[in-house]
Formats: sequence, C-alpha cells, structure tokens
Amino acid sequence: MFNNIFCNIMLTILCNRGIIISKCNIIKGDGLTMGATANLEIDIVRMVERLIPVSEFSKGKTSHIFNDVKKNNSEYIILKNNQPTAVLISVDEYKKAKQITAFLERVDEKVLFEQALRAQASFNQAEAISLDELMAKHDLDPAVVSAAAESVEIE
Repeated sequence: MFNNIFCNIMLTILCNRGIIISKCNIIKGDGLTMGATANLEIDIVRMVERLIPVSEFSKGKTSHIFNDVKKNNSEYIILKNNQPTAVLISVDEYKKAKQITAFLERVDEKVLFEQALRAQASFNQAEAISLDELMAKHDLDPAVVSAAAESVEIE
C-alpha cells in the first residue's frame, strides 16, 4: 500500500503533466482506501511509466521504445511541453482500433437509420405545421433565424 506522501507525489506529477484525476479516494490512515482504489494506485503507476517526454526520442532511446511497443504491445503517451500530445501504439493495436471504430460507426449509422424509419412511420401530416407557423408559435424573428443559420459552420 502506498503511503499518502507517495500518492500525493504521484498525483502532483500527473496534475503537472496535464492529466486530471477527477475522483480519488485517498484518505484512510496512511494510504489509499481499499477496494476499487487499490487498482487506482496500480493504474497511476502504470500511467506515469507510460508518460514519455518527446525529448527522450533525441536521447538515443527511440530504438528501445519502439522495440518495447512492438514486442510487448506497450503504449506510450508522448508529452510535449509536459502536455499529452500523442500516443504511440503498435501497428497491430492501431489496426484493431481502426476496425473497432469502423464497426462502431456502422452500428451508429444503422441505429440512426432505424430511428429515422421509425420517425417517418410515425409522422402524421395532419399534425405538421409550417416553418412560418413554428416561428410564430415560438415568437422567433425570421431575419434573426436566417442570420443565425448562415453563421453555422457544418463540418
């Protein structure tokens, strides 16, 4: 069990590096509380071990870091000016992440399409109102709405 001093040092390092820990149950005698926070101390240590300043790449450690990533599927969080800037992962992990992202996007599109179909099926033309009626109902000025619509950028 880490003592409060060590834990406070770890939290200070993380906070100074721009990593925010929003919930940490540290107070209980001389260490962390039991249960889920026991994993927190391990996670904090692992996270700090994975933080690597970009300057390490110019100190001849690049080969060691790349070998660790390739052989052990290690991950590194690259810091520039003490701020997390990039993540270094293996090609295999990158491919898995891309596959998972593509799958989730397809699922999201399917869900949205099904929602659109349900909305279309439940649409009642008799209950529909025109845009002018909607704006009048909510006391909206058409010129203000038009100007606001022109200022919106769609990515």
